[in-house]
Amino acid sequence: QLFWSDWGARPKIERSNLLGGDRQIILDKVVAKPQGLTIDYSNDRLYWTDAHKCTIESANLDGSGHSVLHVVEDSTLFGIALYGNYMFVTDKKYGRLEVYTEKVKIKAFTLGGEPWDILMYDNSSQPGMSNLCADKNCEQLCVYDTVAKDAACLCGEGYVKEDAESKSCKPSQKFVHPSHFYAIGDSICHYPANMA
Repeated sequence: QLFWSDWGARPKIERSNLLGGDRQIILDKVVAKPQGLTIDYSNDRLYWTDAHKCTIESANLDGSGHSVLHVVEDSTLFGIALYGNYMFVTDKKYGRLEVYTEKVKIKAFTLGGEPWDILMYDNSSQPGMSNLCADKNCEQLCVYDTVAKDAACLCGEGYVKEDAESKSCKPSQKFVHPSHFYAIGDSICHYPANMA
């Protein structure tokens, strides 16, 4: 599954399958500005920081079982990562990395600058499994299709599949390359985004 947060006009946390289907809002009424997300795969729990509420929170992967773990007054919490029973959280306002358990704050490290996100790499959080994409020979992207219980070939931005069963991609005729648009007088102008 793929999880993401939206902290726009209607804040929420959503999920979908890796193909983008089965999209669901799993949390909306309890979030204000959800930012960093991380998953505890061994317990099927989602953890996040909420910068508006100054909180560290968690819920089951379907949004049930919501709980506020910590309220961290006068902070700008952003990134979050898990390792064992520890939560590592970045505080942009004070340039810190803070370490928590579900019950207490353990330690704070001053990093300086504005630490945004944090990632944790650990073999125990990467369970081994057979790679269905190894023999698929997809030209661009390969993801697991939870409906078909098989690997599926996809194309990147600006490309489409040759046909429904194809593993090859071709440039899309409808793709608009990323550009900066601006108006001068009665003209609309643009230049490529990579020229900014």
